Formats: sequence, structure tokens, C-alpha cells
Amino acid sequence: MDLNTIPTLWLRVHGPVQARAARDVWPRAAGPLPVTGPRGAVESLGPGWPRAVRDALADVPGGASAAVPMMLAVDCGAAVGLALAVLDDWGPAHPAGMHLVLALAESVPAAVRAAVAARAEAWGVAVISAASLRSLDVGPDASADRVADEARALARARLE
Repeated sequence: MDLNTIPTLWLRVHGPVQARAARDVWPRAAGPLPVTGPRGAVESLGPGWPRAVRDALADVPGGASAAVPMMLAVDCGAAVGLALAVLDDWGPAHPAGMHLVLALAESVPAAVRAAVAARAEAWGVAVISAASLRSLDVGPDASADRVADEARALARARLE
């Protein structure tokens, strides 16, 4: 994945329902829909959380590839083992239009970060600094309409 296409602002969603609501209103012209999970999602829900979101979106009519491309960022902090577990669970095969981005803390040694990035690149997964993962958080109880409104606003900002 080209790191020049990594967005600077992400929409923080709290599950597949919110991700679908954002995806359903996202214009293709705005590029891939940038979503990230709730803080601590991987730690509390496990390394399979990104795959579960990916699979839930692929199972809806049209699936992720038929709608708009998506980037799913996962903040792994300094937990390199967790980042590798997420990567292994995601696997090399994923639906067209679904992209994974792993965010690692600045405290991860450069050599370790480079090794994770090399492994991730082989599967089309990007690795970024967790410090650069800024997001709009709609909150866990936000309605689909509220999520859609935030997604539209983010898309407008990206298109300007």
C-alpha cells in the first residue's frame, strides 16, 4: 500500500453497523473510507476484531468491494506481538477494496518497526505511527444517521 495515500483523519467506528452506515454514504471520489476502531478494541476484543469487521462488511449485499474502498486502521500501540497477531489473522487474502493499516507507537524500536512493516507490506498492509492516527469519534451509541452525517462531513473535507 502506498503510504502517500494514507489519510490524516479517520472516522472512529464502534462496530460493523457504524462502519456500514459510513460506507453507505461515502462517495468513491473521496478515495477509500478511512475508519478506525474504538480505542483498545484489539486489546479487549482480540486480534480477530479487524477481520470480523471486514467479514461483516463483505457479507452485506454488495459487500465492501461493491461499495467503496475502505482502509481500516488498527492502533496496536507498543504491542508488537499483538500487531503480528492482527496481521496473521487478517491474512494475505482479503476482499478487493479492503485495506488494513497497523499503527505502532513511537516507542517501538526502529528495527522492530521495519521488520513488522516488511512483513505487512508482503500482504499489502501498511504500518504507520500511532501518533498520526487522528480520528473523529462518533461514540459507541451513535445512530447510523449520526455516523452517516460525520462520514459525509469527512468526505466533503477530503474533496475540498
